[in-house]
Amino acid sequence: MNFQTSKIAQNIRLQEWGRMIQECKSRPTGMTIGEWCAQHNITKCDYYYRMRAVRKACILLWNRGLIKFSFAGIILEHFIEQSAGWSSLFFIETEHDDAEKNVDVSCEVTEYTCHSMKEFADVLKNDCRIVLDFAESNILDGIYDTENIRVEGCQGSWQLALCDLSNVEIVGKHTRLISDKAGADVLTLRNCYNVKVSDVVLGHNIEMGSCDGVVVSVVGGYGVTLDSVEMYGCGTYGVYGRDGNVEIINCDIHDCSIGAINLEECICRIENTKIHNCIHAYDNIITSNTELTLVNIEIYDNITEHAIVFGVKYLTNFKNVYIHHNKYRKNPLVLMRQDGVRWEKNEQLPWL
Repeated sequence: MNFQTSKIAQNIRLQEWGRMIQECKSRPTGMTIGEWCAQHNITKCDYYYRMRAVRKACILLWNRGLIKFSFAGIILEHFIEQSAGWSSLFFIETEHDDAEKNVDVSCEVTEYTCHSMKEFADVLKNDCRIVLDFAESNILDGIYDTENIRVEGCQGSWQLALCDLSNVEIVGKHTRLISDKAGADVLTLRNCYNVKVSDVVLGHNIEMGSCDGVVVSVVGGYGVTLDSVEMYGCGTYGVYGRDGNVEIINCDIHDCSIGAINLEECICRIENTKIHNCIHAYDNIITSNTELTLVNIEIYDNITEHAIVFGVKYLTNFKNVYIHHNKYRKNPLVLMRQDGVRWEKNEQLPWL
């Protein structure tokens, strides 16, 4: 699926969810949200998650000046879709009813323990927690296509994509998942909502600089979290995000060929993370064109032909960011006069 097709699909999904929220708000007097959800074959957890996803999309457009908010007891959000080549306008009520404000929206989650990627493919579904109880595997070993798994062809290689998941947690035991495919991403998360991947090691085992794959690609996802994930290898970026929002927490990103993190229309919070030893980078170490928050980050021992951090100044926030012993060629304007940044022993390379 190309970029434009993926974006159209995501926009259509958000519109459908907005209409769903409207319908729920118009339910008969006395009917609870839980009862309405049961009648329409969705979980209450999915309802609230979809509502939050629509709100985040509206906030993103509001930051660009494309929508306006009005407040009258409830929030009415005007969502204007333009990127698909057409426009539509509708109203989304996003506050909880008074009777529902303190409702428990936790989902019933099924837990599985898997000893191979084949077992992982057997059980992966929405509303589940999967523990990977093995030390190491090629990420494609035993994998096959399912409703939520796609083995995708890319540049003469194959890659694993997890698609259309909601309310899923994948937990390793420092499990190492490796790709040996030169043109493949190690792991793609596509159109996933409230998905967390933690305590795994992801990377390419090919010679540095010899492949074109990202380590983790997040496309069209909301509420995606990478927690305690080590990402490394010869591929282009450690994390590539597009259209959605992602959190990168307690991670270690290193030895990436082009840059560590590249974000396109993807709101991101990076916290308690180390980014280092991307010594052949010819893009920025971190690139973002929208909201970016860095908290307790250490960036060191990188060499890049561009900037350390390249972002939108008024949308980039720093708190306790330590940047040291890097070499860069492009002046990192977003870092200048920024509170929360400690800048030490970095060297600007001469122009070629």
